[in-house]
Formats: sequence, C-alpha cells, structure tokens
Amino acid sequence: MVMPIPSPIGIADAVPKSPTTGAAALGAPFGVIVACTFVFLSCAGLSFPCVQVTALAPHGAEAGTAAALLGAINFGLASAAAPVVGLFGTASAIPMGLGMGITISVALVLLWVVVRPLRSTPIGDDDAVNASAGH
Repeated sequence: MVMPIPSPIGIADAVPKSPTTGAAALGAPFGVIVACTFVFLSCAGLSFPCVQVTALAPHGAEAGTAAALLGAINFGLASAAAPVVGLFGTASAIPMGLGMGITISVALVLLWVVVRPLRSTPIGDDDAVNASAGH
C-alpha cells in the first residue's frame, strides 16, 4: 500500500475552522452551509448576553458607559472584519467561515489569557454594595 505524501500545511489548514468552512470546503450544498451558519450564529446569540453581563458586572456604577464601550467595540471590530472577508470574493463561503473561525479563536485566547487571570469578585461579594444595602 502506497501512502500519499502529505502536502504542506496552508493558512486554511492552520486556522481552526468553523463548521461553515468545513461544509464549504467539502463542496456541501447551499442548505448545509446555511444550516451550519445558523447553528454557529445561534450559539453566538445565546452566549452574547452572558458575555455582556460578565463584562459589565464589575462596573455597576458606570454600567452605561461600559455598555456603550462594549457595543462600540463589537460594531467597530465587525465593521473592520467584513471588508477583509469581502476581499476574498463571494464565489465561496470559505472566507466567511475562516473569518468566523479566526475571530472565535482570538476570542477564546483572549478569554483564557486576559479575562481569566483577572478573576473579578463574584457578584454579591462586594463589601461596598453589601454595606450600602444594610447587609
């Protein structure tokens, strides 16, 4: 049995892929790509409120400013990423899937490298809040 010689790993192989990228790369029908994108975006939509609450929890006194900053960052990064993905054309869903995979990978790295080490105090354990509430 002759084993094929592995090809060099390209950028598309080195980046974690979303299900949309895998479906597009395998030549899946449009419906499968839409279903994979729907699942990905549904999971993102379910997690965004939790992420926002976690980000805003330590900023009770300035919650409005923190929420505005969080929204501006979300829209700013999305508006910067969309044209980059668009540069690769619309003939395939692979650029969109790679963009989704890259951004979720960066978010995961930031969660573990930046957010987790900060370890904010749990909600309700703030002495100033407990003192003002009479606890």
